[in-house]
Amino acid sequence: MDVAENGGVFMAVGTSMLVQPAAWLPVAALEAGAQVIRIDPEPTNLSDRAQFDLRGKAGDVPPVLMQSVWRSRT
Repeated sequence: MDVAENGGVFMAVGTSMLVQPAAWLPVAALEAGAQVIRIDPEPTNLSDRAQFDLRGKAGDVPPVLMQSVWRSRT
């Protein structure tokens, strides 16, 4: 919980946002002012609230995202 409320970025990857208490973590991060990145093939109740709503599989999108981030830092 502390990480969700005190982190600057929160990634919700491959979650239906239905199982509690895990579904509450991205909401807590949003309420604490974190940037939320949601990655999933289907929309959820978090889709409209997340700053970034990336559609795709949990095994496909994060590696591409991380490669892009690391390339931009070098």
